[in-house]
Order: sequence, then C-alpha cells, then structure tokens
Amino acid sequence: MNLKHLSNFELLQNTKELVTKERKLLTTILWHIKEVSDRKLYLQRAYPNLFAYCVKELGYTPGSASRRIKAMRLLKDLPIETQKQVEQSLTNGTVSLVNISSLQNFFEQEKKYLDKSYTHEEKLKILDKIENKTQDECQRLLFAISTNPEKTLLPKEKEKIISDTKTELKIIADEKLMDNLQRLKELMAHKNPNPTYAELLEAATEFMLDKIDPERKPRKNNTVEKNKGERTDTKNNTEVESHSNQRTEPKNHSSVEYKTAFNTRYVPAEVKRQVYLRDKGMCTFKDLITNRVCGSRYGLEYDHAIPVALNGSNTANNLRLRCRLHNLLEAEEILGKEKMKIYAKK
Repeated sequence: MNLKHLSNFELLQNTKELVTKERKLLTTILWHIKEVSDRKLYLQRAYPNLFAYCVKELGYTPGSASRRIKAMRLLKDLPIETQKQVEQSLTNGTVSLVNISSLQNFFEQEKKYLDKSYTHEEKLKILDKIENKTQDECQRLLFAISTNPEKTLLPKEKEKIISDTKTELKIIADEKLMDNLQRLKELMAHKNPNPTYAELLEAATEFMLDKIDPERKPRKNNTVEKNKGERTDTKNNTEVESHSNQRTEPKNHSSVEYKTAFNTRYVPAEVKRQVYLRDKGMCTFKDLITNRVCGSRYGLEYDHAIPVALNGSNTANNLRLRCRLHNLLEAEEILGKEKMKIYAKK
C-alpha cells in the first residue's frame, strides 16, 4: 500500500481512527471467542482446548492467544455493567490488553495458590487502578496487592526455540527441586562428573518414561499376550474405526441405568496397551467436517465407544483414546449434559 499521497494531517488522523477501530474490533473478537468457548466449538473442530484453536485455527501466536483468552475470561466473569466499562476502557486505550490479561492471570494464580477469590467489587477497584498504567506499573501494583507475591507473581515458565534441535527453557525451581537435582548429580558422578541441568533433566525424564510410557514398556509373557490379542482383536479393524466418531444418543437420557460395579468398568492392562499402541498414544477424536484429528497426547483416557451404561464391552474394539475434554464431549452427546455435570466439574 502506497500512502505517499496523504498529507501529514491525513496520515495522523487516519492512523488514529484505524487504531480506534482496531480496539473496537478487539472487544468484538473477545466476545466471539467467548461464544466459541461456551459452545465448545473448538472441541467439535477436534482441538483439545481453546488455546490450540486460537493458535492453529485463528493463527494467533501463543502469547497473543493467551492474552485474548485471559481477557475474555475476565470479561465473562464480570457483571454486565462492569463488562461495558471494561470494553470502553479497552476501546479508548486507557487499559491495555496486556494489563487486562495480566490481571486475570493474577486472579487465577491467587485462587490456585492462596485459595483467595476476589469479589466483583474488588476486581472493579483493581481495574480502576490499572487504568493508564504501563505493563511494569501494573505488575508493581499487583505485587503490592498480593499477600504472597512470590507464589502468584513469579516469572512464568518459558520455552524459546533456538534451533531445529535446541529449545531454551526458563523455569523457577524451589528448594526441593534443587535438592533433588543436586542429589541426582551426586548419584550420576561416576558416569558424568559434572552434568549440566539439561543432562540431569534428560536422565530423569528417560528414567520415568521407561517406567510409565506404554510405548516403551517391554512386553511381558509374550505368548500369553499374543493369545489374548488374538481373542480381543477377532473383529476386523473396520469395526474399530466405525466406533471412532460414533454417536449413540439414547432417546430418553433419564432411562439410562448406570453400571457402577468395579468389574463392569475394569479394563485389563493388556487391552489398554493394545488400544494405546493402536491409537498411537493420542486422542483419536475426528472432526467429521474437516477430517481433522485432535491428536492430543495430554491426560489421555480410555473411552468406550458404546458406553458401559449402555452395555458397552471392555474389549479393544469398543475402546479408543480420548483427551479428557473430548471424552466428556461425547459422553454429553450420548448420555446427556445433566448426567455428566458431576464429571465436568472435576
């Protein structure tokens, strides 16, 4: 775009007007993100969380996505009259998106570490105090407000990609972690007299993954497991795939009788291992519109394609890996939101 034809006055005026429009658009975007969140549309599009949707679908950088989600959550939690006040502050520039997101993060950390909740009135007072404040001034203000700033306002952990094979990590280690690292260094001294922290972390993570990662666990009793595998996989793979996105919603949710006996829900370890390896250790939820697969490897759960409550079996053919939110989403669709409320709150 060539703007050389604009006079100095026109250029300055246009720039100011565009910034105002940009700020107005920001609040509109925040409300759209809120609605996407409320409807859980990011889950239907096969994203494991709202953050992943904002980064991969909307194209925001991780930092930009995080700030918008935090700001949206702050707006969402406020009374309508206060929401309008915050919107106006964002539009006229008296409160920045960075400070709004920092404030929401502060409230969340205070709740998490100190179990302190702020009333709407208290939040509004702090919002008034951060008006026309720089990012540093806002941080100092929050530091003064917190009863334990060392817990709630410590620098965030960060990761920065340096090259194709190297990533810089920034963490805050407490005394216990430092003691553990020192002890590990002592125990490794015969192999490596002066290991770096990266080498210590690599050794610790390798040790733990060898213990808990299903993809690394050595197979025991190969003959027995082979026989078990033949029994559990007698049905062909097309049946397994047919359950991957099956919807089986009963006509009357209230008529569903839940089976709670331990043996009806117990899944043998070998069956779990078969399912884990078959699904490649990731959530296999698939968006039937875009064919996108969730692929999350975090907090995976074993989901029954046909629920136990509807007489679903514990065979590998009826099990699939799901992240917690996609597991809950499908359970709500099949069994109803009311019956799943107790699990959604956990």
